[in-house]
Amino acid sequence: MSLTWLGRVCIYFAALSFVLGIAVGVSERWLRRPWRTHIFGILGLAGIAGAVGVMQFALLTHNFSLAYVAENNATFTPILYSITGMWSALEGSILLWSLILAILIVVVMYRYRRESHDSVVAWARIILFGVVGFFCLLMAGPADPFIHNPVKHPTGAGPNVLLQDNPLVASHPPL
Repeated sequence: MSLTWLGRVCIYFAALSFVLGIAVGVSERWLRRPWRTHIFGILGLAGIAGAVGVMQFALLTHNFSLAYVAENNATFTPILYSITGMWSALEGSILLWSLILAILIVVVMYRYRRESHDSVVAWARIILFGVVGFFCLLMAGPADPFIHNPVKHPTGAGPNVLLQDNPLVASHPPL
C-alpha cells in the first residue's frame, strides 16, 4: 500500500469517526440515553495520528511520491526542518491542527467523563467533534495532503526560504 493511500485511509477513517461521533452525540442528547461517544473521539484521534505518522515518515524519508513532500522538503533539508515541514503549507497545517483538536477532544472527554450527562458538556463535545470533523472533511477533499506526485523529483523543491532562516519558526504553530 502506497503512502498516498495509507494516509488517505487514515484521514477517511478519522472523518468517519468524527461524523459518527456527532450523530451519536446528537442522538444521545435527543434520546437522553448514555452512549459511548468517547469511543469515536479515540478512534478519530487514532486516524489523525496515523495520518500524521504517515506524513512524518514521508517527510523524514524524503518520499517525493507525495506532492506535499516534493513541494516542501528536499534531500538537503536538515532533520528539524523535515519534521516541521509538515506545517509549512496549508494542507500540513490543517493536519497539525486536526491532531491538536483530536487530542483536545480526548482530554476534554476524559476530564468531564463523570459529567457526561450534563447538557453543556454534551453539546461542547458535539461542537468539538464538528470542528475537527470539518477539518477532516477538508483534508478528505480540497486540502488533501496525500496527493500523489506524478513528477519525479530527484532532490525536491525544499522548504520555504523564510522558514529556514530562524529555528524558532519551527516551534511557532504548535505553541
